[in-house]
Amino acid sequence: MNKLKKLWSSLVYAGSEGLADHDSKRGICIGVNLMSLWIALINLTVGLLFFIMSGKPLVLLGSYLEAALIGSLVWMNYRRWYDAANIGFYLILNAATFYFSSLIGKAVEAQLMIVFLIGSVLFIFEKMAIRAFCIAVTIMVLVLLEMNFKYEFVKPIQVSESLRYFMRWGSYGVIIFLVILIFYLYARNNNRLLNRLKDYSGQIEINLEKEEKENRMKTIFISNAYHEVRGSFFGVFVIIQILSEMESVEKLQDWKKLIYNLRSACENLKMVLNNILEYSKYSSGIHDQVYPEPINVRLLIRNLVDIGQYSASEKKVHIHLHVSEDIPEFVDCDRLKITQIATNIISNAIKFTRKESEVFVRIEKEGSYWKINVEDAGEGMNSEKLDRLFEQPFVTEKSTDQNREGVGLGLHITRQLVETLKGKITVSSSKGVGTSITVYIPLAAPVERALPRLDKLFVNS
Repeated sequence: MNKLKKLWSSLVYAGSEGLADHDSKRGICIGVNLMSLWIALINLTVGLLFFIMSGKPLVLLGSYLEAALIGSLVWMNYRRWYDAANIGFYLILNAATFYFSSLIGKAVEAQLMIVFLIGSVLFIFEKMAIRAFCIAVTIMVLVLLEMNFKYEFVKPIQVSESLRYFMRWGSYGVIIFLVILIFYLYARNNNRLLNRLKDYSGQIEINLEKEEKENRMKTIFISNAYHEVRGSFFGVFVIIQILSEMESVEKLQDWKKLIYNLRSACENLKMVLNNILEYSKYSSGIHDQVYPEPINVRLLIRNLVDIGQYSASEKKVHIHLHVSEDIPEFVDCDRLKITQIATNIISNAIKFTRKESEVFVRIEKEGSYWKINVEDAGEGMNSEKLDRLFEQPFVTEKSTDQNREGVGLGLHITRQLVETLKGKITVSSSKGVGTSITVYIPLAAPVERALPRLDKLFVNS
């Protein structure tokens, strides 16, 4: 039984392999194969039965000839001669309808086959011109049958009344089955197309959501990139502005330190730009790869404080740095991310502290962490704002002299970077007193590495 099912399935789907599921040729090919196989079986069984009952060889000859011709259409589809198989199906059925109606006469009322023939024309052919032509030919066959019934150009065979009655009802059953079959194929194709449309609509919805997410991530990426570049560039700009206002380098006090800070600020900006280039490889946004290396935390934070002091001086703000004695000379961490974190929280403190006030930066050890604490003397925030502080974006109120260029991304970016380093960040603030931000980074001793950081490969490129 399983072998028969497998054989039947292979015959029904012959020639449909390789055709796309949404291709109409596939549905037509399968439909023609299915109808051809059923019509061939009907001719082999019912034709033989009618022959046995009537004893007329012409009935058996016509039935078996139609079965052979209609069965060959499956082979034609298998050879991918789709158009030839479709035309052959239509011509064979028209010829068989005329033959059996003329041979047996009105007893079988084969004119009812016209309904099936027209239905098969609409199913098989897609072009309106071909459909109209085929329907016209089928109507001509019907006219010829009626003329033959009247004038008997072809003499019908003579059978008994009981056999004539049996043939009539047998023909009714065959024709009704074929009409049901063509309706089944229509419904099957429609359901297949509807399912494909549902799949397409579902895929389109998924693609739209994916595209929307990607666009949202691109927007975040651009905002992050702008924020990081702007923050790093500001220190460079302030130092250059100071240099441009000097009449000569000789008159500038401690000019070597200023040039050193300018170089440090440029190196920080260069690291940020390299990081942005690396981020751009990822369509999903900022990646979380960490590149640890031995870092002199004291020197790194001192340089960032010195660079920040230039912009702080515009508000007559002084930055105090305190580094605890128990902080190791070197810790193992990602230099770029620590630079971004410290730059963000120091820049925020400078923005929001009051004029002629002070900002305190403390580097201390606490348990298995080393921490950066930055405290300003700004207006502070209430509990509602503290709860929303890390949202993306979160924009505070902007006065005429505070945060005029802020985009509300600083602490959101900082939290992402801190979490990437397996650390934590806390904020405490009181209205009218100021804000204190503390970043905790796991304390790790530096280890030797044979391979360099990947992002370092681009630093001098």
